[in-house]
This record gives sequence, C-alpha cells and structure tokens, in this order.
Amino acid sequence: MERESNGGRGRQADLTGFEEFYQSAYARLVGQLFSVTGSLEQAEDVVQEAFIRALDRWPRIQAYDMPELWVRRVPVNQRPVLLLHDVLDLPIEEVAEQLGLPVSAVRGRLARVRAKLARHLAADPEGALSRHGRP
Repeated sequence: MERESNGGRGRQADLTGFEEFYQSAYARLVGQLFSVTGSLEQAEDVVQEAFIRALDRWPRIQAYDMPELWVRRVPVNQRPVLLLHDVLDLPIEEVAEQLGLPVSAVRGRLARVRAKLARHLAADPEGALSRHGRP
C-alpha cells in the first residue's frame, strides 16, 4: 500500500530516481554477494532487503554522491571490513569513512578477520566450501 503525503503526490516525487538506481545496481550487488555466499537465493534475499531499507530512506540516500555505497553497507554488516575492502574493492580510507572508524582501526580489524578466516579455512577447508553449495 502506498503511503499518502501531500495529497498522494509527495511519495511519488520522493521516489524520483529510485527505480533507475535499483535497475542499475541490483544485478551488480547480487553478483558481488553471490561470490561471497555461493547462494544466488541468499544473495538476492539480502540485496532485496537492502533495497527495501533504501526505499524507506530514499530522499536522504539519493543526496549522496554514491548512493550505492549506502546500499552496500546493509548486506555486509556481519564482517564489514573484510567485505567492503576485499570483496567490494573499496580502499581502506573509504572503508574507514563508511564505518566511521580511524584508518588504523580498519587495518587492525582487517588483519584480525583475515587471520581468523585463514584459521577457519585451514581447519575445515572442505566443510567451509561445501556449506555454500560449491563442489
């Protein structure tokens, strides 16, 4: 159900550009998350949830220079430093800005999460991959 505001026209005006933004970013974000999860269904679910949140905040988000960065932040809340830097290829400085952290903190967290991931994969390499639907 569409929310009414300003005689029903305000909501429509607030959504200017959202559909175009969605069409241009959706497939790219699903592809990036699919490369992490190995599950197309899971990647689509997470990206759809991110866009639902973005839709609710669209008037504010569209003012950003790169609104896709906001949408990228939603699905990567679990391990944001590793995913933002290593998967989404954002520079450390941009990761720090997105997370509101000093660059030194991002470097430290990145080192810790990489070490933890390496230990996990060394302990159970077949199990880690097979849980994500990979052979």
